[in-house]
Amino acid sequence: MAAVPDEELKASRELMVLAEQIPEVLPQPEGAAATGLGLGAISQDAEDGDAEAQFTMGMAYRPGGALDDSEEWAAFWLGKSAEQGYAKAQLEVGMLFLNGQGVEENLETAASWVSAAANQGLAEAQYQMGLMLLSGIGVEANGDWALYWLEKCSEQEGKRAGDAYYRMGMMYQFGQAVEQHKGKAVFYLELAAGLEHQQAFIASQSLARTGNFPATPGNHPGTPAMIRRELWGKPW
Repeated sequence: MAAVPDEELKASRELMVLAEQIPEVLPQPEGAAATGLGLGAISQDAEDGDAEAQFTMGMAYRPGGALDDSEEWAAFWLGKSAEQGYAKAQLEVGMLFLNGQGVEENLETAASWVSAAANQGLAEAQYQMGLMLLSGIGVEANGDWALYWLEKCSEQEGKRAGDAYYRMGMMYQFGQAVEQHKGKAVFYLELAAGLEHQQAFIASQSLARTGNFPATPGNHPGTPAMIRRELWGKPW
């Protein structure tokens, strides 16, 4: 279970940008909206204020979607949905602001939206929030909070769990925003490798061969993970 960093209230005010700081819904683009095959009913639902339909419409305007690419219309519909608290849309709006797609690039606003989605339990948003806090993108860099969100992400099933374990392993391997600890690095990397994360598998094997980290049941130098778990139990 992820541990909340010290001074939770202070950190949450500084880093987990408050809801009132999230901007209003994005303005409607000029010109007529496109319609696509099979989207008529969804378009009407979106017009009527259905958040999931608005999200679907927004994604339809993204590259590879059912409608002609339009970053502005994508931002408009995703913003409508995000304003209603739809977590997937909040993440997408955050990424739009992060990359300046359909909106003017604004890293602080990007962090606001990603944070909103992460706080709703969306694994992808938790992973992205961890990276933003690790690198200081849109928020002040904070290793404790980066670990917090990566750990929250890793607790959920799916591809991002492996990515989160891998990122935490890298943090401990190179001392990025945390105290360097090769044992913890191997621990997280092997958790990622167990989820078929290829980069983590290579990195954990490389560390295990060097043996230059504290020997504990969880990272006994040179002992394959499968054998360690037989000896010391499932967590290892």
